[in-house]
Amino acid sequence: MGLDFKLRTLLKLNLKLFLEMHLLREGDFYNIPSGSTFYDGSDQSLFLADAEAHRQYTGLSVGQVFQSPFKNFLYESGVPLDGTNVGLPPIIISGIYVQGAFRSPTDLEFGHIIDYRNGRIIFNQPKPLTLPVHANFSVRGTRVDFEHAFNQQFQAGLLESKYFTNPLTSQHLVYTSGTVIQSFPAVFIELDDRELKPYEMGNRSAQITEKVNLYVWALDDIQRDNIIEVLTGQWRKTIPIIDFNIMPLPLSGIHNTLSPEYIPYQNLLRNNRTVTTVGSGLPIRYLAYIDDATSKNSPAMEEYERSRVSYDLSIYLNAPTTPLGHVFGPITNIPTIEDIGM
Repeated sequence: MGLDFKLRTLLKLNLKLFLEMHLLREGDFYNIPSGSTFYDGSDQSLFLADAEAHRQYTGLSVGQVFQSPFKNFLYESGVPLDGTNVGLPPIIISGIYVQGAFRSPTDLEFGHIIDYRNGRIIFNQPKPLTLPVHANFSVRGTRVDFEHAFNQQFQAGLLESKYFTNPLTSQHLVYTSGTVIQSFPAVFIELDDRELKPYEMGNRSAQITEKVNLYVWALDDIQRDNIIEVLTGQWRKTIPIIDFNIMPLPLSGIHNTLSPEYIPYQNLLRNNRTVTTVGSGLPIRYLAYIDDATSKNSPAMEEYERSRVSYDLSIYLNAPTTPLGHVFGPITNIPTIEDIGM
């Protein structure tokens, strides 16, 4: 069975969605229409066969995985855009073009799944490695990830180039593999200190304070400062903490496909009672308030500009008359292990 998602895990998952949403609203994305080109004339909408993917993932064959030069495809739709420089809305990938003809994921000949996080297509059956595959899609401008990925960044020794194409060798456009990380710009989430204190006298609920560090890495100071402005601009806002024990996570499975029961983030924030095969109930379990936000630039490393944005959060159970925990209702109604079939 495994553990449920506890508060700290839920906080991290929701911080990622919260920050991604606000970066997106400010226009931090790139549209890649089919046929568009890089500065060097290469087709940036072209997917190339990843002939090594079968060595990294069991159950895949050569010719099943086709990789775009980008990662972190957008899957959100209907998001209000606030940035003054936003032109066209993001393009949500809905299929691919094979030899000029559109093919949906359920196509009989070219059926596939979309790996949003790794920016690639996985065909249901192997295809020729020379098959021309294109798509219309949008990618995030800034990667939001956790401290574990931050640590891996240096173990793997992967560095982003200064160019939008992310070439890994001089004079050649090299497509990233599903296991290669496109590095920067990026924001890494770290939960640091925690303190618990009583909510009020006579109440069994607790207020939890968390120190959150957001490590910003960027290719230049302009890029870094723009990201810092978005992060610190969330000061005094509320972060609704959705309970993903009873709500589906947007991306699921080892191939990061869109959940068949995907509920847009902005719909979950309305906190209407929802029923899915994952669970049912009100999506929002806790509320986190950004009491304070600070930023401090760090010394540049190699060719990258760095900064740390810190949040002081106060977290409350979204039902202050019930005990702090993961079950709502009077404490006499909370089942024990013996009540559940022991």
